[in-house]
Amino acid sequence: GVFAFDSGEDESTVIKDLVIAEGTGFDDFGETYGGGIYCSASDPTITNCTIIYNRAAYGGGIFCGSGASPTISGCTIESNMSQGGLGGGINCYYECNATITGCTIKDNTALEGGGIYCYAFSAPTITGCTIESNYAPYYGGGIFAAYPSCRPTISGCTIKDNDGGTGGGFYCVADSEPTINDCIIKNNTATNGNGGGIWCQQTLNTTIIGCTISDNTSVTGGGGIYCYGNSNLAIADCTISGNDASLSGGGILFLLSLDSIVSGCTITGNTAGHNGGGIWCNTSNSTHDLTITGCTITSNTASEGGGIFFFYAYYATI
Repeated sequence: GVFAFDSGEDESTVIKDLVIAEGTGFDDFGETYGGGIYCSASDPTITNCTIIYNRAAYGGGIFCGSGASPTISGCTIESNMSQGGLGGGINCYYECNATITGCTIKDNTALEGGGIYCYAFSAPTITGCTIESNYAPYYGGGIFAAYPSCRPTISGCTIKDNDGGTGGGFYCVADSEPTINDCIIKNNTATNGNGGGIWCQQTLNTTIIGCTISDNTSVTGGGGIYCYGNSNLAIADCTISGNDASLSGGGILFLLSLDSIVSGCTITGNTAGHNGGGIWCNTSNSTHDLTITGCTITSNTASEGGGIFFFYAYYATI
């Protein structure tokens, strides 16, 4: 590895204007962490650095764990690899509250979380970043968030051109609670599954406000957004356009999603190969409700239900 912060360093410890390259991580019980930078229970300031061509089992570019809260600003985090599979660019592991601002995170690779990986009890704040062209063949080409009290806040970011097996742009699962505000999520691809732009499964509360979700592609369902299995999803004031699903739900697919609401959105120009060009919905028991209110749903196409296709949607309200 190149830099390690593991002795309680605070924000007055600064690294800036450096190229941090070709690190191979710090060994801990036979695994490597943080190819370029390793943070544990420390809060350093990392500014205007280029973190490139590093690799480690966890956190190819940067690893943050055990209560670390670094400030990472104005950095380029590029072409790093997680060999163990979690977090090609940045790994925000257990109890990490990193602040990531104005960074470009691109061309990184991992099995899960090609760009950024967020794990239990972490609440990173990601603002004004470009997260592009990252790759994760399993889950979350751009960003991955999972497990209880994982609460990333993502604001003013562009998440584009990422490739994930499932959840091309963003993947959230297992009681995570992400908030996504004023972001552009475009041209992402789910190459092996659902959710070209965003995938949600069994999340407690996912909030998406004021975003543009466009031109994303899924080889199965949910070209723009896929919401599945006891997920509370609130989408407000978004534009969801030009997304494509080979099967169902070109714009959004809801499958047994719990108490979800879509309000004030424009859902237009989306395409599905089979059903539900704009929205596909199955809410087949009394605990799964969907409310669609104040939306404009227009110019979507599918074999059946160009605008909205309901399949056992007993508890949907428009």
